[in-house]
Amino acid sequence: MSARFQIGCDIGGTFTDVAVVSDEGLVFTDKADTTPGDLSGGMLTALASVAAQVGLSLDELLRATTRFVNGTTIVTNSIATLTGARVGLVTTRGHGDILRIARSPRNEHRDHHRQLNIPQIVPRERIVEVDERIDKKGTPVVALQEGDARRAVEALVVQGGVESIAISLLWSFTNPAHEELLARIVEEEHPGIFVSVGSRLHPVMREYERTMTTVLNAFTGLRVAAYTETIERELLRRGLPVPISFMQGFGGTLSAAEARTKPIALVDSGPAGGVVGAARLGAQIGVRDVIAADMGGTSFDVSVLPAGEITVTQRVMLGEQFLTGLSKIDVHPVGAGGGSLGWTDVRGAPRVGPQSAGASPGPAAYGQGGKLPTVTDAALVLGAIDQESFLGGR
Repeated sequence: MSARFQIGCDIGGTFTDVAVVSDEGLVFTDKADTTPGDLSGGMLTALASVAAQVGLSLDELLRATTRFVNGTTIVTNSIATLTGARVGLVTTRGHGDILRIARSPRNEHRDHHRQLNIPQIVPRERIVEVDERIDKKGTPVVALQEGDARRAVEALVVQGGVESIAISLLWSFTNPAHEELLARIVEEEHPGIFVSVGSRLHPVMREYERTMTTVLNAFTGLRVAAYTETIERELLRRGLPVPISFMQGFGGTLSAAEARTKPIALVDSGPAGGVVGAARLGAQIGVRDVIAADMGGTSFDVSVLPAGEITVTQRVMLGEQFLTGLSKIDVHPVGAGGGSLGWTDVRGAPRVGPQSAGASPGPAAYGQGGKLPTVTDAALVLGAIDQESFLGGR
Protein backbone atom coordinates (compact mmCIF):
# COMPACT_ATOMS: atom_id res chain seq x y z
CA MET A 1 0.00 0.00 0.00
CA SER A 2 1.57 3.30 -1.14
CA ALA A 3 -0.94 5.83 0.24
CA ARG A 4 0.11 7.78 3.31
CA PHE A 5 -2.07 9.68 5.77
CA GLN A 6 -2.04 12.42 8.38
CA ILE A 7 -4.50 12.15 11.27
CA GLY A 8 -5.96 14.78 13.56
CA CYS A 9 -7.96 13.64 16.59
CA ASP A 10 -9.85 15.97 18.96
CA ILE A 11 -11.12 14.35 22.16
CA GLY A 12 -13.76 16.59 23.70
CA GLY A 13 -15.97 16.17 26.72
CA THR A 14 -18.89 14.89 24.61
CA PHE A 15 -17.54 13.79 21.22
CA THR A 16 -14.29 12.53 19.77
CA ASP A 17 -13.68 13.79 16.23
CA VAL A 18 -11.19 12.41 13.73
CA ALA A 19 -10.01 13.83 10.41
CA VAL A 20 -7.75 11.89 8.04
CA VAL A 21 -6.00 13.51 5.07
CA SER A 22 -4.36 11.36 2.41
CA ASP A 23 -1.21 12.38 0.55
CA GLU A 24 -3.50 12.92 -2.46
CA GLY A 25 -5.51 15.54 -0.56
CA LEU A 26 -8.58 13.40 0.14
CA VAL A 27 -10.27 14.15 3.48
CA PHE A 28 -12.20 11.64 5.60
CA THR A 29 -13.97 12.55 8.85
CA ASP A 30 -16.06 10.87 11.51
CA LYS A 31 -16.93 11.11 15.19
CA ALA A 32 -17.83 8.92 18.14
CA ASP A 33 -19.07 9.42 21.67
CA THR A 34 -16.26 10.25 24.06
CA THR A 35 -15.77 7.48 26.61
CA PRO A 36 -15.07 9.23 29.95
CA GLY A 37 -13.66 6.18 31.75
CA ASP A 38 -11.09 5.46 29.04
CA LEU A 39 -10.69 8.26 26.52
CA SER A 40 -8.88 5.99 24.08
CA GLY A 41 -12.11 4.01 23.55
CA GLY A 42 -13.96 6.77 21.72
CA MET A 43 -10.82 7.62 19.77
CA LEU A 44 -10.36 4.04 18.53
CA THR A 45 -14.05 3.82 17.58
CA ALA A 46 -13.84 7.00 15.51
CA LEU A 47 -10.55 5.91 13.92
CA ALA A 48 -12.00 2.52 12.96
CA SER A 49 -14.98 4.24 11.33
CA VAL A 50 -12.72 6.52 9.28
CA ALA A 51 -10.48 3.60 8.35
CA ALA A 52 -13.53 1.82 6.92
CA GLN A 53 -14.24 4.88 4.75
CA VAL A 54 -10.68 4.71 3.43
CA GLY A 55 -11.06 0.98 2.80
CA LEU A 56 -8.54 -0.14 5.39
CA SER A 57 -8.53 -1.77 8.77
CA LEU A 58 -7.69 0.41 11.77
CA ASP A 59 -4.23 -1.14 12.09
CA GLU A 60 -3.53 -0.68 8.36
CA LEU A 61 -4.50 2.99 8.55
CA LEU A 62 -2.25 3.60 11.54
CA ARG A 63 0.71 1.81 9.94
CA ALA A 64 0.37 4.13 6.92
CA THR A 65 0.25 7.30 9.05
CA THR A 66 3.04 9.87 8.81
CA ARG A 67 1.69 12.31 11.41
CA PHE A 68 -0.75 12.00 14.31
CA VAL A 69 -1.87 15.11 16.21
CA ASN A 70 -4.18 15.08 19.23
CA GLY A 71 -6.16 17.90 20.79
CA THR A 72 -7.85 17.39 24.13
CA THR A 73 -9.99 19.10 26.76
CA ILE A 74 -8.75 16.93 29.63
CA VAL A 75 -6.84 19.76 31.33
CA THR A 76 -9.54 22.37 30.73
CA ASN A 77 -12.24 20.08 32.12
CA SER A 78 -10.11 18.99 35.07
CA ILE A 79 -9.71 22.61 36.18
CA ALA A 80 -13.33 23.53 35.44
CA THR A 81 -14.65 20.63 37.52
CA LEU A 82 -11.86 20.79 40.15
CA THR A 83 -11.03 17.11 39.66
CA GLY A 84 -7.31 16.51 39.90
CA ALA A 85 -4.51 15.30 42.13
CA ARG A 86 -4.08 15.91 45.86
CA VAL A 87 -1.50 18.71 45.69
CA GLY A 88 0.98 20.09 48.21
CA LEU A 89 2.91 23.35 47.83
CA VAL A 90 6.39 24.34 49.02
CA THR A 91 7.01 28.09 49.16
CA THR A 92 9.22 30.69 50.83
CA ARG A 93 8.81 31.42 54.55
CA GLY A 94 6.14 34.07 55.08
CA HIS A 95 4.40 33.50 51.75
CA GLY A 96 2.20 30.51 52.53
CA ASP A 97 -0.99 32.50 51.96
CA ILE A 98 -0.12 33.58 48.42
CA LEU A 99 -2.87 31.48 46.82
CA ARG A 100 -5.51 32.92 49.12
CA ILE A 101 -4.34 36.53 48.85
CA ALA A 102 -3.95 36.22 45.07
CA ARG A 103 -4.27 39.64 43.43
CA SER A 104 -6.82 40.77 46.04
CA PRO A 105 -9.60 41.14 43.43
CA ARG A 106 -12.39 43.61 44.14
CA ASN A 107 -15.61 44.44 42.39
CA GLU A 108 -16.25 48.04 41.38
CA HIS A 109 -18.80 48.34 44.20
CA ARG A 110 -17.52 46.97 47.49
CA ASP A 111 -19.81 44.86 49.60
CA HIS A 112 -18.45 44.38 53.12
CA HIS A 113 -20.92 41.56 53.74
CA ARG A 114 -19.79 39.51 50.74
CA GLN A 115 -17.05 36.92 50.97
CA LEU A 116 -15.09 35.89 47.90
CA ASN A 117 -14.54 32.15 48.14
CA ILE A 118 -11.88 31.08 45.68
CA PRO A 119 -11.74 27.26 45.47
CA GLN A 120 -8.71 26.02 47.37
CA ILE A 121 -6.92 23.51 45.17
CA VAL A 122 -4.25 23.48 47.89
CA PRO A 123 -5.69 23.99 51.40
CA ARG A 124 -3.48 25.78 53.91
CA GLU A 125 -2.61 22.56 55.76
CA ARG A 126 -0.90 21.25 52.61
CA ILE A 127 1.29 24.33 52.16
CA VAL A 128 4.77 24.14 53.68
CA GLU A 129 7.10 27.13 54.06
CA VAL A 130 10.91 26.80 54.00
CA ASP A 131 13.59 29.18 55.29
CA GLU A 132 15.23 30.45 52.13
CA ARG A 133 15.51 33.68 50.19
CA ILE A 134 16.97 34.66 46.84
CA ASP A 135 17.01 38.32 45.84
CA LYS A 136 15.96 39.82 42.52
CA LYS A 137 19.51 39.52 41.17
CA GLY A 138 19.64 35.80 41.90
CA THR A 139 21.90 36.09 44.93
CA PRO A 140 21.09 33.73 47.83
CA VAL A 141 20.31 35.84 50.91
CA VAL A 142 19.18 32.92 53.06
CA ALA A 143 20.53 29.56 51.88
CA LEU A 144 18.11 26.63 51.86
CA GLN A 145 19.48 23.88 54.07
CA GLU A 146 19.08 20.36 52.72
CA GLY A 147 17.72 19.14 56.06
CA ASP A 148 14.97 21.77 55.98
CA ALA A 149 14.16 20.83 52.40
CA ARG A 150 13.87 17.15 53.29
CA ARG A 151 11.62 17.88 56.27
CA ALA A 152 9.32 19.98 54.08
CA VAL A 153 8.99 17.22 51.50
CA GLU A 154 8.38 14.56 54.15
CA ALA A 155 5.70 16.69 55.81
CA LEU A 156 3.74 16.88 52.56
CA VAL A 157 4.18 13.23 51.61
CA VAL A 158 3.74 11.60 55.03
CA GLN A 159 1.43 13.96 56.90
CA GLY A 160 -0.24 15.55 53.90
CA GLY A 161 -0.65 12.40 51.83
CA VAL A 162 -0.07 14.35 48.62
CA GLU A 163 0.09 12.82 45.17
CA SER A 164 1.73 15.82 43.56
CA ILE A 165 4.03 18.61 44.79
CA ALA A 166 4.27 22.16 43.44
CA ILE A 167 7.48 24.06 44.21
CA SER A 168 7.36 27.85 43.87
CA LEU A 169 9.85 30.09 45.70
CA LEU A 170 10.42 33.84 45.54
CA TRP A 171 12.66 35.05 42.67
CA SER A 172 13.42 31.46 41.69
CA PHE A 173 13.45 32.40 38.02
CA THR A 174 16.67 34.38 38.65
CA ASN A 175 18.33 31.44 40.40
CA PRO A 176 16.56 28.04 40.49
CA ALA A 177 19.07 26.34 42.82
CA HIS A 178 16.75 26.11 45.83
CA GLU A 179 13.81 24.82 43.77
CA GLU A 180 16.06 22.28 42.08
CA LEU A 181 17.25 21.02 45.47
CA LEU A 182 13.66 20.43 46.56
CA ALA A 183 12.78 18.79 43.23
CA ARG A 184 15.80 16.48 43.44
CA ILE A 185 14.78 15.31 46.90
CA VAL A 186 11.24 14.52 45.75
CA GLU A 187 12.43 12.73 42.61
CA GLU A 188 15.00 10.65 44.52
CA GLU A 189 13.01 9.84 47.64
CA HIS A 190 9.47 9.69 46.22
CA PRO A 191 9.64 8.87 42.48
CA GLY A 192 5.89 8.22 42.32
CA ILE A 193 5.08 11.82 43.28
CA PHE A 194 4.51 14.26 40.40
CA VAL A 195 6.75 17.34 40.70
CA SER A 196 5.91 20.76 39.26
CA VAL A 197 8.72 23.33 39.48
CA GLY A 198 7.98 27.02 38.96
CA SER A 199 11.37 27.98 37.55
CA ARG A 200 11.17 25.20 34.96
CA LEU A 201 7.57 25.84 34.04
CA HIS A 202 7.17 29.62 34.05
CA PRO A 203 10.50 31.38 34.77
CA VAL A 204 9.25 34.98 34.73
CA MET A 205 8.30 37.69 37.23
CA ARG A 206 4.94 37.78 39.10
CA GLU A 207 4.93 35.52 42.11
CA TYR A 208 1.21 34.76 42.25
CA GLU A 209 0.80 33.92 38.56
CA ARG A 210 3.90 31.73 38.62
CA THR A 211 2.72 29.91 41.73
CA MET A 212 -0.82 29.36 40.43
CA THR A 213 0.52 28.06 37.10
CA THR A 214 2.81 25.68 38.98
CA VAL A 215 -0.01 24.46 41.23
CA LEU A 216 -2.43 23.86 38.34
CA ASN A 217 0.32 22.00 36.50
CA ALA A 218 0.68 19.74 39.55
CA PHE A 219 -3.10 19.43 39.88
CA THR A 220 -3.51 18.08 36.32
CA GLY A 221 -0.23 16.20 35.97
CA LEU A 222 -1.31 12.70 36.98
CA ARG A 223 -4.44 12.74 34.79
CA VAL A 224 -2.46 13.89 31.77
CA ALA A 225 0.24 11.29 32.42
CA ALA A 226 -2.34 8.49 32.49
CA TYR A 227 -4.10 9.90 29.42
CA THR A 228 -0.99 10.28 27.26
CA GLU A 229 0.37 6.89 28.29
CA THR A 230 -2.92 5.19 27.38
CA ILE A 231 -3.15 6.93 24.01
CA GLU A 232 0.48 6.12 23.21
CA ARG A 233 0.16 2.49 24.26
CA GLU A 234 -2.97 1.82 22.22
CA LEU A 235 -1.78 3.51 19.04
CA LEU A 236 1.77 2.16 19.09
CA ARG A 237 0.46 -1.33 19.83
CA ARG A 238 -1.61 -1.11 16.66
CA GLY A 239 1.35 -0.11 14.53
CA LEU A 240 1.54 3.69 14.52
CA PRO A 241 5.13 4.31 13.31
CA VAL A 242 5.46 7.97 14.37
CA PRO A 243 5.36 9.78 17.73
CA ILE A 244 2.07 11.38 18.78
CA SER A 245 2.01 15.19 18.90
CA PHE A 246 -0.26 17.00 21.37
CA MET A 247 -1.62 20.46 20.59
CA GLN A 248 -0.72 23.30 22.92
CA GLY A 249 -3.14 26.02 23.91
CA PHE A 250 -1.03 28.70 22.24
CA GLY A 251 -0.36 26.74 19.06
CA GLY A 252 2.36 24.30 18.14
CA THR A 253 2.70 20.82 19.56
CA LEU A 254 4.36 18.88 22.37
CA SER A 255 5.66 15.34 22.45
CA ALA A 256 4.00 12.95 24.88
CA ALA A 257 6.98 13.22 27.23
CA GLU A 258 6.80 17.02 27.16
CA ALA A 259 3.05 16.95 27.77
CA ARG A 260 3.58 14.80 30.86
CA THR A 261 6.08 17.35 32.21
CA LYS A 262 4.05 20.44 31.29
CA PRO A 263 0.40 19.32 31.21
CA ILE A 264 -0.90 22.85 31.81
CA ALA A 265 0.20 23.71 28.25
CA LEU A 266 -2.66 21.51 26.99
CA VAL A 267 -5.32 23.96 28.22
CA ASP A 268 -7.76 24.54 25.32
CA SER A 269 -5.55 22.50 23.00
CA GLY A 270 -8.56 21.26 21.02
CA PRO A 271 -9.98 24.72 20.15
CA ALA A 272 -6.44 26.01 19.51
CA GLY A 273 -5.98 23.44 16.76
CA GLY A 274 -9.18 24.61 15.11
CA VAL A 275 -8.04 28.24 15.14
CA VAL A 276 -4.67 27.35 13.61
CA GLY A 277 -6.48 25.36 10.91
CA ALA A 278 -8.90 28.23 10.23
CA ALA A 279 -6.01 30.68 9.82
CA ARG A 280 -4.32 28.41 7.31
CA LEU A 281 -7.55 27.78 5.39
CA GLY A 282 -8.28 31.51 5.22
CA ALA A 283 -4.83 32.16 3.76
CA GLN A 284 -5.27 29.39 1.18
CA ILE A 285 -8.64 30.64 -0.10
CA GLY A 286 -7.75 34.33 0.09
CA VAL A 287 -10.08 35.38 2.93
CA ARG A 288 -8.51 38.19 4.94
CA ASP A 289 -10.70 38.37 8.07
CA VAL A 290 -11.71 35.05 9.62
CA ILE A 291 -14.08 34.00 12.40
CA ALA A 292 -13.43 30.47 13.65
CA ALA A 293 -16.26 28.70 15.47
CA ASP A 294 -16.24 25.28 17.11
CA MET A 295 -19.55 23.89 18.33
CA GLY A 296 -18.87 21.04 20.68
CA GLY A 297 -21.17 19.15 22.98
CA THR A 298 -20.61 21.40 25.98
CA SER A 299 -19.61 24.79 24.59
CA PHE A 300 -19.57 26.96 21.50
CA ASP A 301 -16.06 28.39 21.05
CA VAL A 302 -15.28 31.45 18.93
CA SER A 303 -12.04 33.12 17.87
CA VAL A 304 -11.63 36.21 15.68
CA LEU A 305 -8.64 36.44 13.32
CA PRO A 306 -8.34 40.03 12.02
CA ALA A 307 -6.29 40.07 8.82
CA GLY A 308 -5.78 36.36 9.35
CA GLU A 309 -3.64 36.93 12.45
CA ILE A 310 -4.08 34.65 15.45
CA THR A 311 -4.61 36.62 18.68
CA VAL A 312 -2.83 35.41 21.80
CA THR A 313 -4.03 36.23 25.33
CA GLN A 314 -1.46 36.83 28.07
CA ARG A 315 -1.87 35.99 31.79
CA VAL A 316 -4.83 33.73 31.15
CA MET A 317 -7.59 33.31 33.73
CA LEU A 318 -8.62 29.66 34.07
CA GLY A 319 -11.92 28.56 35.52
CA GLU A 320 -12.89 32.23 35.94
CA GLN A 321 -10.95 32.26 39.23
CA PHE A 322 -7.33 31.21 38.71
CA LEU A 323 -5.05 33.87 37.22
CA THR A 324 -2.03 32.23 35.60
CA GLY A 325 1.08 33.23 33.71
CA LEU A 326 0.00 31.23 30.67
CA SER A 327 -0.36 32.55 27.16
CA LYS A 328 -2.86 30.92 24.82
CA ILE A 329 -4.76 31.49 21.62
CA ASP A 330 -7.70 33.81 22.27
CA VAL A 331 -10.79 31.59 22.27
CA HIS A 332 -14.08 32.69 23.84
CA PRO A 333 -16.34 29.84 25.02
CA VAL A 334 -20.11 30.13 25.43
CA GLY A 335 -22.05 27.43 27.27
CA ALA A 336 -24.27 26.68 24.28
CA GLY A 337 -22.99 23.49 22.67
CA GLY A 338 -25.00 20.73 21.06
CA GLY A 339 -25.56 19.02 24.40
CA SER A 340 -26.27 22.20 26.39
CA LEU A 341 -29.53 21.94 28.30
CA GLY A 342 -32.50 24.24 27.78
CA TRP A 343 -34.26 25.46 30.93
CA THR A 344 -36.27 28.35 32.34
CA ASP A 345 -35.10 30.63 35.12
CA VAL A 346 -37.17 31.92 38.06
CA ARG A 347 -38.70 34.60 35.83
CA GLY A 348 -39.79 32.03 33.28
CA ALA A 349 -37.26 33.24 30.72
CA PRO A 350 -35.73 30.55 28.45
CA ARG A 351 -32.04 29.85 29.06
CA VAL A 352 -29.40 27.59 27.52
CA GLY A 353 -26.45 26.01 29.37
CA PRO A 354 -23.92 25.93 30.82
CA GLN A 355 -25.14 22.52 32.06
CA SER A 356 -24.73 19.82 29.44
CA ALA A 357 -26.15 16.36 28.79
CA GLY A 358 -22.60 15.26 27.97
CA ALA A 359 -21.76 12.04 26.16
CA SER A 360 -23.98 10.04 28.51
CA PRO A 361 -26.93 10.11 28.39
CA GLY A 362 -26.64 12.82 25.73
CA PRO A 363 -29.55 14.62 24.03
CA ALA A 364 -33.00 13.03 24.23
CA ALA A 365 -32.87 12.42 20.47
CA TYR A 366 -30.07 9.90 20.97
CA GLY A 367 -32.47 7.49 22.63
CA GLN A 368 -29.92 6.68 25.33
CA GLY A 369 -31.95 7.76 28.33
CA GLY A 370 -31.68 11.53 28.05
CA LYS A 371 -34.88 13.23 29.26
CA LEU A 372 -33.98 16.93 29.16
CA PRO A 373 -34.07 19.15 26.03
CA THR A 374 -30.79 20.19 24.44
CA VAL A 375 -29.71 22.39 21.53
CA THR A 376 -29.45 19.26 19.37
CA ASP A 377 -33.04 18.28 20.18
CA ALA A 378 -34.23 21.78 19.26
CA ALA A 379 -32.34 21.65 15.95
CA LEU A 380 -33.94 18.30 15.16
CA VAL A 381 -37.47 19.48 15.96
CA LEU A 382 -36.98 22.66 13.91
CA GLY A 383 -35.70 20.70 10.92
CA ALA A 384 -32.16 22.07 11.02
CA ILE A 385 -30.95 18.47 11.31
CA ASP A 386 -32.24 15.71 9.04
CA GLN A 387 -32.20 12.54 11.10
CA GLU A 388 -32.10 10.40 7.96
CA SER A 389 -28.92 11.90 6.53
CA PHE A 390 -27.05 13.76 9.29
CA LEU A 391 -23.88 11.85 10.18
CA GLY A 392 -24.95 8.96 8.00
CA GLY A 393 -28.30 8.67 9.76
CA ARG A 394 -26.62 7.68 13.03
